[in-house]
Amino acid sequence: MVAHGAGRGTPAAHAPIASPVSPTPPTTRRETPPPGELTNDEIWALTLERCATNRRVRLLLDGSRLLSMTREAAAVEVHPGVHTMAQVALAEIAEAISWAAGRGVRVELVRAAASEASIDDGQTSNATEHPLVKSAIELFKARVIRVERRPKAEPEA
Repeated sequence: MVAHGAGRGTPAAHAPIASPVSPTPPTTRRETPPPGELTNDEIWALTLERCATNRRVRLLLDGSRLLSMTREAAAVEVHPGVHTMAQVALAEIAEAISWAAGRGVRVELVRAAASEASIDDGQTSNATEHPLVKSAIELFKARVIRVERRPKAEPEA
């Protein structure tokens, strides 16, 4: 039989509890390049490289381009279909561009003009007849907004 209150005088030795999620390592910054060392194309290539492990941001930037870059700001042109999602990921995009440039940069997203391929020329009604499209419409209670032509494959040499 154990006496009431036994063991209260000495604290039990417990191992420290480890955090279930390890903290993310701090992002490493590149050395600031001398002025004029990197072109906008090089900064953009480094930005895309930086985003390679973040699939969501990489997909948002696919087809985008760096329009202009100053010491303090960058303008990035994004596809109209992902503009809203890119706004949500703006901090991550700005971090990647800042890392590539080697300095803090404010980023402005510019909606690209709609391409000729996205203009509906009567194909929307045909698209809604496709069995997979019908299934998606029923399953997600969706509607077809636009139809884009896929680029033609180049002939193999």
